[in-house]
Amino acid sequence: MPKTTPGTDNRVLQVCRLLNQHRVRYILAGGVATNLHGSVRATKGVDVLVPKDLENTTRLLEALAPDRHDRTD
Repeated sequence: MPKTTPGTDNRVLQVCRLLNQHRVRYILAGGVATNLHGSVRATKGVDVLVPKDLENTTRLLEALAPDRHDRTD
């Protein structure tokens, strides 16, 4: 079972795992990123910054393609 991080919506961690599995280059910023680094922050903002080169964009689209994932929610 994946580890939970207080103050962090674990859906964000699921997206990060998908991006990592597909070798997408990205930066996670905002309140959630602060929580992941161990600080408690009241805001729950999520900012994902992705470089817009063709290879990285292709990997991003493959990672987030709706037909690749079974959603239960």
